[in-house]
Amino acid sequence: MKRYIFIAVLIVSGLLQITILDDLKVFNVKLDLFLVTALSAAFFMNARYAVLFCFFCGLFKDIFVYGTIGINSILFCLWSAIIMRLSRHLTIDNNYVRTVIIFITALLNNIVLGVFVTVYLDKTVPIGIFLRIIILGALYSTVIFGIISSIIFLIWRWGKPDD
Repeated sequence: MKRYIFIAVLIVSGLLQITILDDLKVFNVKLDLFLVTALSAAFFMNARYAVLFCFFCGLFKDIFVYGTIGINSILFCLWSAIIMRLSRHLTIDNNYVRTVIIFITALLNNIVLGVFVTVYLDKTVPIGIFLRIIILGALYSTVIFGIISSIIFLIWRWGKPDD
């Protein structure tokens, strides 16, 4: 039941990412709803399904975003594996800890994507714009994660346990 809820969330995230979120930019920085959804799955799903779900989140983002040929699929799986590894050593039952992890992960994701686009597509971006996109994108994703995670947690508790 819970996996189907996350699949529905992935479809809704995809539709929102390519339609409404273009109009909801903050300082010309767009929310990465695919990243927020993938990392939420890393927190709430078991390892096998979380990595598979993160791969599809990254794949959909690669399909909808120009010039990132497969990098999001790899990165989302990597972030998911790191979060699951961290959860073995740290207690991540608190939303504040999850929020800090999301911020750090979104910051690292934006840095890696920025460097990848700069090197692979040979596009130079002024350092001020680059830093604005990295920092504001991570902050924007973190704030939205705080809102979405409370909703997902309620849905997660409502759903029947997976077998």
